[in-house]
Order: sequence, then structure tokens, then C-alpha cells
Amino acid sequence: SSLQAAMLTTQLTEDLEVHVPTTLIFDLADITQMATRLVELYPAEMTNRFGADCIEQQLEQHGLSAQDASTADDLVTHPLISPLKPSGMRPPIFMIHPPGGIVMCYRELSQNLPADQPLFAIRSHGLHGTEELPDSIERMAAAYLVAVKKTRPEGPYVLGGWSLGGLIAYEMSKQLLAQGELVSKLIMLDTTIPNGSTDLVPEKEQVNVGLEYDIDLTLEELSELPPEEQLPFLWEHAKKLGVLDDNSPPEVVAQSLEDLQGLFSHHVESSSKYSIEPLPVDIALFRPSDTPNELEVAHDRGWGHLAKNVTVQFVPGHHHSMVQSPNVEKLAERIADLRL
Repeated sequence: SSLQAAMLTTQLTEDLEVHVPTTLIFDLADITQMATRLVELYPAEMTNRFGADCIEQQLEQHGLSAQDASTADDLVTHPLISPLKPSGMRPPIFMIHPPGGIVMCYRELSQNLPADQPLFAIRSHGLHGTEELPDSIERMAAAYLVAVKKTRPEGPYVLGGWSLGGLIAYEMSKQLLAQGELVSKLIMLDTTIPNGSTDLVPEKEQVNVGLEYDIDLTLEELSELPPEEQLPFLWEHAKKLGVLDDNSPPEVVAQSLEDLQGLFSHHVESSSKYSIEPLPVDIALFRPSDTPNELEVAHDRGWGHLAKNVTVQFVPGHHHSMVQSPNVEKLAERIADLRL
């Protein structure tokens, strides 16, 4: 639970004398991965705390586990990659993080996909500790492609993402195509086109879809809010939709906001400055069927003006709950039916 995560990270921070954010717990949710990530982030501090032999052994064990998790295609892990479902003979799906950078949102999706369908998630820079952040969607995409190609050196590639993740996957597809690679499918989970990012979509189709969920702000307006106001705004909205537990202690909410607000602000600002170009890609757009307010929104969110082909499917749930049980089961079933 969030309270247990907050207590655990507080104890780890005090004991290890390095900052351990709650996001690391929720993002990795695996003790071996957490230990290895802390060694990667704080090698000197961990060596002083546990000894050089112990740290070397930990890294060697991690290398062996990563090798054992490889599929017949010799898949290899990367620090930005979370191998939620590394094994399977189908082409792997690479899902990009939503705003805030955490990829735990794809865990239930990976568990409900067929046994032979691999799924890797790409987390954000800066999620587990302080590091330089790519200053644009283009640079994010380029950095994430390094991780993708280390995992799967050759295409065809299947990319996707929920919310902002779909937008970053779109730019990654653009860069892959420019390199002569093949993108067989682009999976978008309720991804919308930011206002002002293109002149190719008619203005009447560039609807502020946030109004569907009583968010009376465009992405640009949200990006203009101070970072400390952005995440609390959406946090309160998530409570209205029942995504958060009303019993969450204030100190847990505050700690989680502090850990996430910087990344969330960075992602929102980057997407508000992104310019979209048309691409010869096939998009599978999944939209939630439950929306508090019915608006006259283009069936394909306007993506048909930019992509070669767009198929739209509605799945149970709203924007947040479409990736959660029990709704995610239908989403996984529809993704499994795609020709990848």
C-alpha cells in the first residue's frame, strides 16, 4: 500500500543515507531490481555500506538473471527498461511511460496478455534519483530508442503508450522510420493530440478532451501552472474518479507528490512544445467507454489526419481505470487480437 511504501522508503533513506523515493518502490516492486538499481544510482554509498565484494556479487547476479530472462531472440535489459513480461515468441511490445514516468500502470496489462506475448515498459529518466532529463519529446524518444534497440536490435517494432506515452511512442516511430526501420504497429491508450501541435487537424477536432473528465484546462494551460500545483490538481481529479483511496494519510500523499511533481511538470511542459508531423504508421487507438461528460470529439481523436491508418476500439473503464482490473482484461484481449 502507499502507506507501507512511504514507511519503507523513509526507513531505507535513513539507513542507507541516500534518498530513496516512493516511486522506486511502486515502479520496480521487486527487491532484487530495487537493490540493483540502488547500486547503479549510488555505487560509492552502497559500497561503503555493504562492501565491495557484496556489491560486485549483486551486479554479477543481476547480469545472470537478466541473461536467464532473455528470450530466444536474445533480449537484453537496459536501466530504462522494465521487463514486465520478457519471454514469448511474438514481437515484443514496448510501452512508454505516462506523465510522471512510472510504468507500474502496465503491470496488470502484461499479466493479462497471452503467455507468448512479451511486454517491456520504458520508464522515465530521473525516476529513481537525480539525473539529467531530456529537454524535449524528440530527445526523450532518442534516448528511449537506445534502450529499445539494446533490448531488440532489429525490427519490426511494436511501440505504444498510455496518455503521454503514446505521444512519445509516435515520435519514436518517426525516428525509427527515418533510420529505415519498420514499425508494424503503434498502440495508443487514450492518447490525444496536444493543442497547437499541428495545423493538419481541423480546429473543430482539436477538442479539449480533458473536459470529458471535468478538467477545465488544456495541456498548455496545465503546463503554465507551477509544478507544485500541477500534480495536486490531477491528484484531486483522480480522487473524484475513485482512483485514489480517500483514507490515504496526508503525509503519504505529500511525499508521493514531492517525488513525482518535478517529473510530471517536465513531461507536461515537453509535450506542450512538441510539433507533430504525419507518419506512414498504423495506429491502434483504444478509448475508454466511460466518460463523465459526452463531448463531440472526433472518433479517432484526429489521428486519422496524421497516420496512414487508424483503427479505434472502445474498452471498458475511464481514462485511469482502463488499465486496471477488471477492465484491463478486455484491453489485453483486444491487444492480443492485433496483427503485430
